[in-house]
Amino acid sequence: IGKGQTIELFIIPEVMHLISQQMKRCRAKDKSNVPQQQKPSQSYGTDLLSMPSPSMQSDIFSEGSFGTQLLIDVAAWLTVNGMKSENMQFRMLCQQSIDNVTRKVSYQ
Repeated sequence: IGKGQTIELFIIPEVMHLISQQMKRCRAKDKSNVPQQQKPSQSYGTDLLSMPSPSMQSDIFSEGSFGTQLLIDVAAWLTVNGMKSENMQFRMLCQQSIDNVTRKVSYQ
């Protein structure tokens, strides 16, 4: 984040696993669509203490390595989940509207 700003992110192992799976799928699609030379995808640790704290290594976020990629992956996962949720809500609303059409006809 910017100068003087920090973020502390606590991610339980189950959510970290979901994030890793989603990012592997996204990276696989990127590799199949556009040939790029990228480093192999980083796998995250499975426990809460796997990432060093910024106080122990203050340059982890400034060098753009693991910490920055983790924040990007978390933001991407949240965006994808939000879109999935909105899509499901839209489909449910459409189904309810279709069901209401037949109900209105039967009440008349």
